[in-house]
Amino acid sequence: MLKLNRRSFLKAALAAGSAASAFNLSPDKLSGLAEAQAAPKEEERKIRTICRGCGKYECSVFVVMKNGRPVKIIGDDSAFSSFGNCCTKGQASIHTCLHPDRLIYPMKRTRPRGQEAGWVRISWKEAIKACAKGLSEVKAKYGADAIWLQHGTSRITSYSVQNLVQGLGSCNVGLAAGQVCKGPRYWASAVTYFRGGGYMTLNDGVDCFVQWGANTEMSNYDNCSAGTIRGRYNAKKHIMIGPRLQNLTAAGNADYWLPVRPGTDGALAMSWIKMILDGKKYDKAFLAEWSNASFLYAKDIEPTGFVWAYKQGMVTPNGIEPLNIKTRLVKESDMVKGGSPKKFAFYDNKSKKIMFFDAEKVAWPNDKFSSVEPALNGTFDVKLANGKTVKTVTVLDKLSESVARYTPEYAGQITGVDPKLIRDACETFSSFKSGGAISTENGLEHAGNCIQALRSVYLLGCLMNNIDTKGGYRGGDDNICGHSKVITYNVAPAVPDTTPAQRAKTAGSWNIPLMAWGHTMYSAPAIGDLTTISDMALNSKPYPLRAVVGCTGSFTQNANSCKNYEAYKSLDFACMTEIFITPTAELADILMPSAHWLENETVRVSQGAGAVLGAQTGPMQPPRGEAQPDQVTMVKIMEELKIPYWPKEWGPVWPSLTDMNNKSIEPLQKDLGIKTWADFKAKFQKEGTFDYNKISPKEWSYKRYEKGLFRHDGRPGFPTPTTRIELLATILESYHPGDELPVYREPLLSAYTDDGKRLRDQGYNITLITGARSPVYFHSEQRMVPHLRELHLLPKVQINPELAEKIGVKQGDWVWIESHKGRIRQTVDIFAGIAPDVASADHAWYYPELPGPDHGWQYSNVNVLVDDKYKDPIIGANLLKTYPVKIYKAAEGAPEGIITDAGDPRLKKWLPKTTEK
Repeated sequence: MLKLNRRSFLKAALAAGSAASAFNLSPDKLSGLAEAQAAPKEEERKIRTICRGCGKYECSVFVVMKNGRPVKIIGDDSAFSSFGNCCTKGQASIHTCLHPDRLIYPMKRTRPRGQEAGWVRISWKEAIKACAKGLSEVKAKYGADAIWLQHGTSRITSYSVQNLVQGLGSCNVGLAAGQVCKGPRYWASAVTYFRGGGYMTLNDGVDCFVQWGANTEMSNYDNCSAGTIRGRYNAKKHIMIGPRLQNLTAAGNADYWLPVRPGTDGALAMSWIKMILDGKKYDKAFLAEWSNASFLYAKDIEPTGFVWAYKQGMVTPNGIEPLNIKTRLVKESDMVKGGSPKKFAFYDNKSKKIMFFDAEKVAWPNDKFSSVEPALNGTFDVKLANGKTVKTVTVLDKLSESVARYTPEYAGQITGVDPKLIRDACETFSSFKSGGAISTENGLEHAGNCIQALRSVYLLGCLMNNIDTKGGYRGGDDNICGHSKVITYNVAPAVPDTTPAQRAKTAGSWNIPLMAWGHTMYSAPAIGDLTTISDMALNSKPYPLRAVVGCTGSFTQNANSCKNYEAYKSLDFACMTEIFITPTAELADILMPSAHWLENETVRVSQGAGAVLGAQTGPMQPPRGEAQPDQVTMVKIMEELKIPYWPKEWGPVWPSLTDMNNKSIEPLQKDLGIKTWADFKAKFQKEGTFDYNKISPKEWSYKRYEKGLFRHDGRPGFPTPTTRIELLATILESYHPGDELPVYREPLLSAYTDDGKRLRDQGYNITLITGARSPVYFHSEQRMVPHLRELHLLPKVQINPELAEKIGVKQGDWVWIESHKGRIRQTVDIFAGIAPDVASADHAWYYPELPGPDHGWQYSNVNVLVDDKYKDPIIGANLLKTYPVKIYKAAEGAPEGIITDAGDPRLKKWLPKTTEK
């Protein structure tokens, strides 16, 4: 019997690699596209477009056309960001588009929600009128706030639903996956330096490439796949941090792999912060000028401050949320009667006295930094306006105090990582000055302390001056003071701003103090708390939620799926657009067909730091049946409701798709020498993806904070209350006192918490992590595409050989995964690259081969196991990883009726459909 403890399994895993194949490869049986797409030989035509086979925004590809139809999708070798990459999901897009089970006509349910729907086809006119009527009735009976939206990420045009719900007057306009995906990264960066500041420019090249809770070589948006692999092999050093052996880590590809105990990333980051501070590896000049490191902190004064009303992020409106900043940073108002609360005290080594940085004017004394030399360390006596003298310390020393106990040895006890490995990896990372940022993804967002863990990682980049540098934290292309130069019409630029009073009513804002502020950051961070939404749908407290408008998205992938399902079933009205009739779509009253991305067109801007601009060129073919673009559907519903889609100054208030696309690229006309959307598409076809660094070299130069490009007022600095990078976060100090500096908290159900101990006493001794990326699926999508399903036929849970032997299972056996909330079945994947007390389960599974209304979502979906009361205290993100489970053999085997063999004839029935009846 193989005996492995947490540290020794690292060596064994690196030697063994994967103990079993991750996929059911059956080349002789693959139902690929070649035969189904055979066409008479003729000259091919290639159309360049930005692929939308998954959540990625910046893969440029060619769609090969024959007889006016797409027959193949290949990578664009000229693309400066995707490097010719075209993943399996992108290549399968034609198959998805031509799938025989696609939703292609408007449908109406004829039976109660939760039963088999009895779908009947209706006309678009009927569908639009029914949507308008259902939403109007709910608004009249309960108020506009009783309507909420739900959308996913696979089609950027799904964001147009926000126009409708916000136009109706609802405060609940942001239920995307943002609370558990990307939102935590946005919040953590926004309270530290700027919104979206966690995005790194991997394509610029990095000296030290650190992947922390990120598996982007497999599947993700931004710098993924070919970009990740290129970045790793061009880097001088590669560090991988995560509890599971990953592709680029295996076979010695990584210089260091730190297999942290799930959810303990914050402790490791704090250890690195301590080592960098103790070794004085940080960039002193950068911190002195551009951070609040030198500002003085007094624990013995009452927090005071000012109202900060500032809009981070995109040019599209969603209001400004005034924040009441109260901080113990010493201000002129603390020291001088009538002094400014926006002038922050620091000790000047030149003049040997206390001086002030003016955050209102964004200026150092004499309006130039060279006139002072702020002290980064030290204790200083400060006399207050009331005559009292208090001891103060610099923020940098306060940061040192917050991480003082996190030696490599102490962090090793928490994380299970060898202290020498912690030390060596940190010394390697900190040996590169401005050498690169750290790639963080979902791995840090799901353990119940995500804002603190992410902020601790981002502070490493701040200390090392990796902010807006080559390979550093550059931020998303859409969010730095609107410098993307694209009007993203599909994310609601058109309707009036929400007000503070409205945002105060957003579901969960009474439990999550910064929720309303999160809305003003826009996009996925404009969220509602899904746990609260389900509670309100079921209990009508503090007010009822009775209707939902959906564009993609799923009730199964955030919080507890079972409770979400009951909440959706209870609604008075639900209307949705979709491509397939999914378990969530089965809950709609009116279901409308979405155009596939090959049938649609829109501008594409990379959401990461890739500086990529292009076009989802479309339509490559006419929409199937009566499918139409989501944004067109939303315009029609708003027209029926007499709600303008956008201001009359922009043109027709219920614009056409061409109107919207023309408006989107209007700010690019001068830079690109174009006038219309047609011009933009033609230029893109000829030249390929546009590089913002070349289109707008001023806006996309490095160190934009020096040029005032991170602030709307044009002053050098950052969009924070102090206008500096905030090592001590004044927003968190004001709304979550005690969280302003790094804090480590145990995962909420770990073996070291009271609740976690109780569950382990009941036999729940395996720590489950979820959400590992598959190269063939994007969350719950593509499971009905035959050749993709064959590659990843069944849901898998990776377990260590020792655990497999202990519970008596072999590769491919079905097992029960049970938490204290429920249980599901998945198949065993024996894998030496994971600790014996950890398991990694697939997420987002349902079975499209099973009938509605459930399609078997409850059989294998991991969110059945989630206890939604365990959440991050700042953003409310649910504990989706690191919860305790039992795993044992399922004598019952597979759920009845599902496809378990690549030779199942049902796969052939899913071959592409080339004609409509």
